Amino acid sequence: MSTVGFSSQLSATAIPQLKFVDGRAAGLFVEALHLLRRYEETSSRHFLEEAQAALEKSLTISPRELLPKFYLGITKSVLGQEDQKDAIRIFKEFSKSDLFFLRTAAKYNLAAAYVETYNLNRFPKAIDDLEELSTELTTKGIPLGQKGFVRALWEFCGDQRVRVEPLYYLAQVTRDYLLIHLKIWQPRWKEKVADKVREQSIQMLKTLAAREATLKRHDQFLGGQRGEIWAWHLNNIGIIHSALAAIARRGNCSDIDKHADNAEKYFDRAHKSDPNFGSSRANLARLYFEVRANYEKAIQLFEEVSLGLEASDLAHFCLGQLHTIAQNREEAIEHFKLLKTPKEWGIDLDDWPAIRRGVADNLIKWNQTDAALLLLGKLLLENQADTELRNRIRALEQRR
Repeated sequence: MSTVGFSSQLSATAIPQLKFVDGRAAGLFVEALHLLRRYEETSSRHFLEEAQAALEKSLTISPRELLPKFYLGITKSVLGQEDQKDAIRIFKEFSKSDLFFLRTAAKYNLAAAYVETYNLNRFPKAIDDLEELSTELTTKGIPLGQKGFVRALWEFCGDQRVRVEPLYYLAQVTRDYLLIHLKIWQPRWKEKVADKVREQSIQMLKTLAAREATLKRHDQFLGGQRGEIWAWHLNNIGIIHSALAAIARRGNCSDIDKHADNAEKYFDRAHKSDPNFGSSRANLARLYFEVRANYEKAIQLFEEVSLGLEASDLAHFCLGQLHTIAQNREEAIEHFKLLKTPKEWGIDLDDWPAIRRGVADNLIKWNQTDAALLLLGKLLLENQADTELRNRIRALEQRR
């Protein structure tokens, strides 16, 4: 869930631009905040939808209120379509605000919305935006890690700057994620790039070790975003080890279990830091599917992920693949039908043979040859005149 690092500041400071004009609108906003807290506690979509309805009603009563509109952007980011169109529009507007904490929080949430689109073309822009945001936070906010008694002295002298650690470190760990995704995670299964990905992984693990040391020093200043920040960070480390495990599996290397075990450890720690951080469970499920080839455990984890809001499309896609491997056509199609945009996932619901070929291609890429041969063998039984398929099966059998 996109987060806002200024809620405590708002409750402690009287800011004229944020004062409600209409009491009914203010009441609905307070109700929405309560519902958002309930969502964070339960991960229930119901509370998020009710919060969005309360915020929309608040704006209907008083359209110029700033806080309901900002938080509406957050609910739309979580509930919205993959393109994040409404959330991006709202956060772009607030990113031009004259209010420092409102502007910077909007810039972070805008980058987070870009992440949620899973559009790799947007990732470099998001990285640049997060770097600019980090610079703005460190130049205009309280120095990172400033002690309480020092802050009290500065405030006595009239310094009204705000703490920026929560938002700063959210920007840092999100930027880490984007860099890892582009340089390590995305190319992990590609041929002839293993050495480069390993090199990038070693360097990034050093960067994350330094990040962890800084997070520990400033842990007391992370506020309500502490769990999410640590979840991002630990998940990032898990992603790197998962990518290294994938490379090891592809090359039949002896260190596959070491990297897979490390990845699982960090994904579990991320989940414990923030149970609402769905990416860590989705990544663990993918580890069991792609690297460990433990389909039963992968199904269990993906079913858990599918019940949440984050990565539910990925969960249904992978569940569809897993049931395809098990030759459970009806269950596979049911999961594929739950995809918001099946064609963007390369799924033609009317072409069951093509679906099975696609899953077999993935299994071959993941060096799961035996499972791929079972799928392709079933296809050949249905169409014994397919010479190309027969030759492909023969080539795969010779590789085992």
